[in-house]
Amino acid sequence: MHRRLHPAAVVVQEDRNLVMGGQSILDLDAEDEYDRAYLAIREHGPLALGRFLVLRGRDPDSHWTYQAVVHDFEQTPSCRPGDVRRSLCAILGDAERRELPTLAAEALGNWEGRGLSLEESIGAFDAAILE
Repeated sequence: MHRRLHPAAVVVQEDRNLVMGGQSILDLDAEDEYDRAYLAIREHGPLALGRFLVLRGRDPDSHWTYQAVVHDFEQTPSCRPGDVRRSLCAILGDAERRELPTLAAEALGNWEGRGLSLEESIGAFDAAILE
């Protein structure tokens, strides 16, 4: 019996208010799109650092995107190594439970010169892998 594997996943960095993520285009012709957008904005609160969100495409074969919540632009620096490590550990555990065959990640924690140095980012990755 051939077991179907889930598609690959990528890890991208995100901030507590989901400002960094790619913006989707609202389908303003869709029924209730304005109401759904308004309610989502009204109900949104900042996410906890070190957490993640998972985005899946509508196509079952499309890749999944893990949004690692590692930045808080109200603090300087905007990211701490522990937040990257906690988020990556949680993502690795989730990807293992979902039996994802591959997981690719951008360097987390440094965005436009804010946050971590490359060395700190690598250290956080190493700590997550070892954990």
